[in-house]
Amino acid sequence: MKKRKIYTVIGIMTGTSMDGIDISLINTDGKEYLKINQEKDYQFTKNIQNELKIIVKNKPKNLSHIKEYFLNYENKINL
Repeated sequence: MKKRKIYTVIGIMTGTSMDGIDISLINTDGKEYLKINQEKDYQFTKNIQNELKIIVKNKPKNLSHIKEYFLNYENKINL
């Protein structure tokens, strides 16, 4: 039997509600084995939630402009 390689992985996500970030630290072989080591969620303040909604609402429709939009936006954020 071949010994499988186990990876330690951090997963970070936020949902469409944009109310916070969820973080998980796991061990997995990517197929069958999964061990959750720790999970934590961090709630955003109302200011951050509102700012994120404005960013998403005003993003360009043209995909070629999205990278530039987000790079420029980081200098304007009011968190």
